[in-house]
Amino acid sequence: MRSLVEHIRDVVRLQYSDLQRALYGQGDFQLAPLFTRHSVSYVQWDRLGDEGRERRFAAFMADSGVRITTNNVTSSDGQLTVQGTNGVA
Repeated sequence: MRSLVEHIRDVVRLQYSDLQRALYGQGDFQLAPLFTRHSVSYVQWDRLGDEGRERRFAAFMADSGVRITTNNVTSSDGQLTVQGTNGVA
């Protein structure tokens, strides 16, 4: 007979797997907008190897989602960020 602790451990492992699949866009879940900076393509995820995947997942799990407001402006494709002006012309 399996213990309750073993069953809970299996459930948590499954949830972690679901979270990892969300990082590379597979599965039933997707990242919330505050966490999309952690997303990678499946090909990138596959090439990372176990250690790289663990680092990426640890960084995602450590992210609280809280953002500090700055006057930086980022392009819509996320490729360029510049410091905004204070609006005095």
